[in-house]
Amino acid sequence: MILENLLRLVYPVADPTLVDIHDVRETLEAAIKYEMEEAIKTITGLLAGLRTEFPMEMYAIACRLQLEDVARLSAQEVRRQQKQHGLGEEAEELTAGAYHRLLRYCQLSDRVIKPFSFCHPVRAGEGATSTATPVASVPYPFNMGSADVVLRSLDGVKFHVHRVFLC
Repeated sequence: MILENLLRLVYPVADPTLVDIHDVRETLEAAIKYEMEEAIKTITGLLAGLRTEFPMEMYAIACRLQLEDVARLSAQEVRRQQKQHGLGEEAEELTAGAYHRLLRYCQLSDRVIKPFSFCHPVRAGEGATSTATPVASVPYPFNMGSADVVLRSLDGVKFHVHRVFLC
């Protein structure tokens, strides 16, 4: 199915109907792997269009595939719909760092300083957040005082978690 979808995007036939999230992700991964620029452009546009219906899933896919523009659009939709805690099946592949950046983006709202990256960590000291909110402040569920492990991310953020969730 993936190969058929991909070939339909590059040959002069009707484009495939990609409405299933898994088909979109897998076809886009194949297009990126084989460097099929026109197919990437078409599927990326489709991915951005699906963000209103599946904002968290689109955010997870965009971050996994390093599509910063789609991640930004999806994050805006997640914040608008307030769905940052609604993790779907695709979000299982979302890294803790990408999820933290999304939560941070939703928390900061209009105080986000540009450029704010969703796909790449921001090093400590780089200006991606407002100085009004300390970087050490992390949203639920990573700020639980009862946690028995503290993980420090590449960008210097401390995540308080329970050991049983790391196994």
